[in-house]
Amino acid sequence: MNKIQEATQAYFNEQLSENFQRWEFACKGNPCCGRSAPISQELVDILQFLRSIFDVPFIINRGFSCQIHNMKLQSKLTSDHCLGLAADVSVPPGTDIEDIKSTALHWRKLGAFGIYDTHFHIAVRRRESDPFREWDKRVANE
Repeated sequence: MNKIQEATQAYFNEQLSENFQRWEFACKGNPCCGRSAPISQELVDILQFLRSIFDVPFIINRGFSCQIHNMKLQSKLTSDHCLGLAADVSVPPGTDIEDIKSTALHWRKLGAFGIYDTHFHIAVRRRESDPFREWDKRVANE
């Protein structure tokens, strides 16, 4: 393994908190950016806070997305995912996402919380003055 490969591996294996490593937030597009993973520490901190309180695994389905991957997903070019400020997270069946949301609302820099049938979306604010956004797109609620 050469020095660039070693540095890349060390970067992706970086422990960001007790339960999260950088690779979990890496772009999942293929081929695009080479799995870059700039991610907000504030986002990691809120996820760790929630993970510790609820004591269930949080699976990061989507963290950072590069512009190429984001376009393939037909997502907005201004997506918080492109700035490393958002994550889509799955939890085990039976976990009450409403409870997770209620607890997350106490986090001062929470910028968005969306609920879907299989996961939740969470984002931190870009600026302190940004309004909080929330939505519920579960099929049962449409």
